[in-house]
Amino acid sequence: MTLKTELQPTFEINLDHKKTRTFEATFLESVDTTFSLLGKSCKQAIYHHLENTYGLNRETIPYDVAGFAVALEALFGKGTLVLEVRIMQQLHNKTPSFKFHPRKNRLFFVAYVESLRRFMHA
Repeated sequence: MTLKTELQPTFEINLDHKKTRTFEATFLESVDTTFSLLGKSCKQAIYHHLENTYGLNRETIPYDVAGFAVALEALFGKGTLVLEVRIMQQLHNKTPSFKFHPRKNRLFFVAYVESLRRFMHA
């Protein structure tokens, strides 16, 4: 007498990284892509300056978005707006289901990013 046993999986692992992507990874990738538009050496110089002048190494930037925004403003002045808009465009492309409604029709970088953080952690 021979018994046949079929094994059935008891759990599934979702390997779809788009659904399980963290805010931190998404934000850093958007910042990297934006800085890369300025060239590899400029990107490296920006990260170097952020770390040595403002204590923001690449990995801590998602945890201090306000400090990151202040550092960008100090580095680029009015040009910061271009970088912030580009980062927000990158974030929007990566999270199309996220909808942001600014107050009084004014868009602020930190408010947008923090709202996205809450959305992705929900």
